[in-house]
Amino acid sequence: MELKQGDTIGILGGGQLAQFLIIAATKLGFKTVVFDPSEKSPAFRLATKYFCEPFSNKEALKKFSKMCNVVTYEFENIPISAIDTIGSNCTVLPNIEALRIGQNRFLEKNFAHSLGIKVAAFSIITDSQDLLNFLKNNNQCGLIKTKTSGYDGKGQMLIRGPKIKSEVLHMIETHECIVEEFLEFESEVSIIAARGYTGAVNTYDPSINFHRDGILISSKVPAEINRNIKLELALIAGKILDSLNYIGVIGIEFFLTKNGLIFNEFAPRVHNSGHWTLDGCLINQFEQHIRAISGWPLGSTKRHSDVIMTNIIGNVIDSKINGDKSIYNYGKDEVYKGRKMGHINKII
Repeated sequence: MELKQGDTIGILGGGQLAQFLIIAATKLGFKTVVFDPSEKSPAFRLATKYFCEPFSNKEALKKFSKMCNVVTYEFENIPISAIDTIGSNCTVLPNIEALRIGQNRFLEKNFAHSLGIKVAAFSIITDSQDLLNFLKNNNQCGLIKTKTSGYDGKGQMLIRGPKIKSEVLHMIETHECIVEEFLEFESEVSIIAARGYTGAVNTYDPSINFHRDGILISSKVPAEINRNIKLELALIAGKILDSLNYIGVIGIEFFLTKNGLIFNEFAPRVHNSGHWTLDGCLINQFEQHIRAISGWPLGSTKRHSDVIMTNIIGNVIDSKINGDKSIYNYGKDEVYKGRKMGHINKII
């Protein structure tokens, strides 16, 4: 399949990632249709057309899918049932298996482990005794996480010591959870990679990432890591993409420890830690994703500039930001704590 000028790309989700995908699709001559339940979705302003309907509305999903030549998504917490409905009329990329694994932390860890990729110790927990047993075998320290719907630090808690707090017990009782070994790591690194219809894989330079309260604060390229680690990151990305028969862009996060790379998670979509590519590369991650799902050849991932990307979180975007920074305002109407309102890129 190769899309041509005037064909339509559908996007599930209407946030900032959808906005950038629309800009990239428009640049390449495609129309866009966005489907999102929120009437305040910022991507609605840019899309050729949009549907403001819940993901449970099968009739709306069918109508949406019949308008599209291909459908993609901007976040991984899309109900699988919605993809099933759309898939009867239109190709969805990345494929449903990548989405199914990417939205479930337990499946994700098992998947990486099955490929021989190093992961932290992990286990499903159904009650407090499961948790106590895990902590006993892992230095009385761990991270409890919901199996699904976790992002930006949501759905996880750090546990230190054998005493289990009431908040943790409530989390176990009300959600399906896993617990992971707590790792002491030197840094978090991520890699953005893409795979096209031919099976070709292109990777961007890895970034080093900085977080606060589980939310990405900034990403910097080049990452100050050795050549062997960079090569290992690219090889792991290729292994994951090929195993999933993946089409599109993926973001993969790792912890860099004294024992080497430890897989953390992947996002089957364009990723916040790849925003630096908007000013650091000729072909950014969003255009790369559109190229991939459209059946076009992948573009160059060569970095022409060193960049530090900084998220603007929970603050009104100040027009007085220095003139040597590239400002991206997502146009969200409400400002609140922990919400990503925009980001800036600075050439360093």
